[in-house]
Amino acid sequence: VDDDVVFTYYTVWAEDENPDNDTLTSDAVHANLGAGIVEYKVEEGYGITPNPSNGNTEIYYSVDHSSNVVIRLYDLTGSEVARLFSGKVSSGRHSITLDVSDMNPGIYFVRYDIGNLYYLKKLIITR
Repeated sequence: VDDDVVFTYYTVWAEDENPDNDTLTSDAVHANLGAGIVEYKVEEGYGITPNPSNGNTEIYYSVDHSSNVVIRLYDLTGSEVARLFSGKVSSGRHSITLDVSDMNPGIYFVRYDIGNLYYLKKLIITR
């Protein structure tokens, strides 16, 4: 994949008026797409490995200054499956390990809330 590729997905969550909402509705997606929030360049320093996964998975991210961070896992319906981390972190690279061996196979999304920014990565769980 070209590092300069611009993706046009999922950043619409950044416009969610209720960031503590556990469910993303299709209405929220359509309203935010209408507002022109349709693309961003994926930042280096955020990722999931291995992906696809069927065991321990590292979810990592980097911050350039002390930041409040919340990491959540969502299923395809937009429902929050788990809050994986919530707290203040110092600058640098951070990671958490998620054991997906007992989870249902499928597509999930990891949402990184870092300060006022939101990032989303797809996680594929296999058997």
